[in-house]
Amino acid sequence: MIVAALDAEVTASWVTGDEAYGQDPQLRARLERGAKGPRVYDWAWIHTGTGVHRHLLIRRNRTTSERLRRES
Repeated sequence: MIVAALDAEVTASWVTGDEAYGQDPQLRARLERGAKGPRVYDWAWIHTGTGVHRHLLIRRNRTTSERLRRES
């Protein structure tokens, strides 16, 4: 379905994939061809507690300094 949508030049504001689809190099390459260019980020993974699932993931866009923060 994704290939058909790309071939039909359907536009999308964003695309996401799970662990399995994100590891597919052919799918990734096709999606990147339709992207607006490379996006370069700085990443930080911080352990915030004593439990197994106490982490903070921070992503910063190197161009705009926009930050995205996720806790788990």
